[in-house]
Amino acid sequence: MKQIICTVAAALILTACGDSAPDKPNPLGWLHVEDGRIVDEANREIILRGMNARIEGLFDVVFDDGRTRLEPIPTFSQQDANEMADVGINFLRLPINWSGLEPEEGEFNLDYLAQIDEVVEHCRNAGIYVLIDFHQDAYSKELGEDGAPYWAILPQAEFTHEGPLEDLDERRGSPQVLDAFENFFDNAEGIMDRFMPAVEMVAARYASDSTVLGFEIMNEPVAFHATDGINKLYNFYSQVTQAIRAVDAKHTIWMEPDASRNFLLVSDAPNGFEDPNIVYTPHMYPPFSDTETWDSAKWIEELTYTYDRMMKEKQDWGAALVLGEWGANPRWEGSIPYIRASHSIFNARLMGQTFWLWKENCQGFWGLYDRNEDEDTWTLNEQAAKEVGQPTVHAAPGIFKSLSFDAESSRLTAEIETGEAGWAQLFLPTRWYTDQAVGTLNGEALDLIPLGNNRYEALIPSGNHTLVVE
Repeated sequence: MKQIICTVAAALILTACGDSAPDKPNPLGWLHVEDGRIVDEANREIILRGMNARIEGLFDVVFDDGRTRLEPIPTFSQQDANEMADVGINFLRLPINWSGLEPEEGEFNLDYLAQIDEVVEHCRNAGIYVLIDFHQDAYSKELGEDGAPYWAILPQAEFTHEGPLEDLDERRGSPQVLDAFENFFDNAEGIMDRFMPAVEMVAARYASDSTVLGFEIMNEPVAFHATDGINKLYNFYSQVTQAIRAVDAKHTIWMEPDASRNFLLVSDAPNGFEDPNIVYTPHMYPPFSDTETWDSAKWIEELTYTYDRMMKEKQDWGAALVLGEWGANPRWEGSIPYIRASHSIFNARLMGQTFWLWKENCQGFWGLYDRNEDEDTWTLNEQAAKEVGQPTVHAAPGIFKSLSFDAESSRLTAEIETGEAGWAQLFLPTRWYTDQAVGTLNGEALDLIPLGNNRYEALIPSGNHTLVVE
């Protein structure tokens, strides 16, 4: 009853001030890019906080000819989606593979598409968007980790690999992989054109589904070594955008810079794209050494330049900015300064971000879960959940002017400029607030109405406001 009274009281206050209480926004309504920001149907600015998850059956690392699979990949259930929401995730970056979609040219795997449908449905039930990511690492599972089917490797592979995958960095730089990328971006034998039907198939399947946030065209593309490779990459993006727009007018389209940005920490940019609904989505894996003694302030100092450049690149792309991958082992105490510094940087720049990785029992073991191989169980690590899932404001009516979170005091602050009254959505996890979180707006008490999964909403009148939770 108290929540209802608070909501009615807020509505009466709005009416007295000349505003009427707005309708509740569609929880997973359409998102679009506007003036470099992610905006929903209710004209709220959205801060996207994402999670990457490699999922068994979709992250294609299994061979049908008896070769040992490359690596173990976890499954994904409704419980996973629910626990993501509890950790403050509002979108899943879902890697899929061309090899899984179209193992033989012109023959699409309907069972594979049904598995994508299942993950989308789990996320819909949990109130989480899904970004469908056409993923690759070292071009193909035949040459590296995942990506293109065997028939799309040009020139034909001299030899293929199997698991266990213990030499990915070596595979990434192998002549076979570099040649395959060069031929792809050169469109040798029309191989780039032959990728388009797979993209069109997926885009058409989800064209009317707003739970699907958008489509990422290629993970970590490698074109820098090819003649005029960067321009060929941008041309590829333009062609794929046209292919998607032929069947889907509404979804956001996500584009990465060349993978060389991962070690150069800067990137050139095209002079914008004609399509206005573009998200620029670089990755961040800083190649620094001797960092175990760094505190958060030192990390911010070292990372400021590359993130400032990233903001300029976003403008040059004519896009919104969401970091597609970043991370560290969140279960290790030594990662906390880097994770907290990264959150501070993201908040200061009002940018979205996507953590790598949800669950992992191979390679870097960066997931949020502890793995018991003997019992075949996964247990959410409380430190990881707390540090990755910091309090934030997911949605603000109007425009964010600033956003910050002080991890020492658990003080969340947002400055918001609203043209019309609307509903803010906040993530306020119990891991950070042992007592009931208290909200104020311009120093006056603010009603925080629970939505479940540690999410709350608050009715914000028109005007310029400072929202504080502590």
